[in-house]
Amino acid sequence: VDDQSAKVNAKIRDAQLELIPYMLVVGGREQQNQTVSVRDRIEGDLGPMPLGKVIEKLRQEVHERRVRQVARSEFANIEEAGGTQFEY
Repeated sequence: VDDQSAKVNAKIRDAQLELIPYMLVVGGREQQNQTVSVRDRIEGDLGPMPLGKVIEKLRQEVHERRVRQVARSEFANIEEAGGTQFEY
């Protein structure tokens, strides 16, 4: 639970930098609809989901001992880009 007074976008950015796998956001709209907004570190914003469905998804991942990998960077390294590599 992140109860800092920072804005939601700042909290999301901080969670991504800390490699938090899932972020659940509950605001007034989610509370009224009995949902949570889910953001996956790899897949991005999954949108609002019923809390029960989120819990089921997380339990399934734990049960399967699924290890989710970080998406591979789309930036080419020096060799792939055909650039010159210097030693320092």
